[in-house]
Amino acid sequence: MAYLRLSPECSHCGASISWRHPFLELGNGALIAALWLCCDPGNHIVLYTIYSSLLILLAVIDMETHRIPRFILYPGWGLAILGSFAHPSAGFWQLALLGSMVGSALLFIVHLLGKLFAAAVSRLRGNGIGAVAFGFGDVGLGTLIGLIVGYPGIAAALLLAVLLGGLTALTIIFVRAATARRYTPFKSFAYGPFLVAAALMTLLFHSPMR
Repeated sequence: MAYLRLSPECSHCGASISWRHPFLELGNGALIAALWLCCDPGNHIVLYTIYSSLLILLAVIDMETHRIPRFILYPGWGLAILGSFAHPSAGFWQLALLGSMVGSALLFIVHLLGKLFAAAVSRLRGNGIGAVAFGFGDVGLGTLIGLIVGYPGIAAALLLAVLLGGLTALTIIFVRAATARRYTPFKSFAYGPFLVAAALMTLLFHSPMR
């Protein structure tokens, strides 16, 4: 509303409001509208609406802080577990639990491999290379996504996340090379937004409710 009034400042403290806020609100609204248009009506569409807002919140926090807070993640697990019993597909709670195990296991393996790679490179270079690309918060996020999309949806989501992350990394390298800017190797970036984007695409195009 502040941007509509051409006054992008907090009405309470006067702090300026980032341009990200209206874009995120509009994007979240568009995503919710797409879910309601693409998925069959029913009680579970309300849960899908909550899931999408929750995932976007986690993506934004991870993008800005490189952290995925547990006080949001853990209640999300509980909500997704309860929501799996309300899914229109019979026995979906079993697929949800399987999806969570597959998502957490695969990302935990990637997390461990990332730590081993970081330790090996740091030893060769004689100094650290910064944060590991896949933090433990990403493992928890993979668990949440698995509970939401189930199995085999989690496989599609993880594959999409890898593709999105790889294309983004290649784009960054290409742009820096084209603009004669130095590329810093081994610099990690938040991977949560790619996992979230892949999960939302899976909800829209791979959901049994469509």
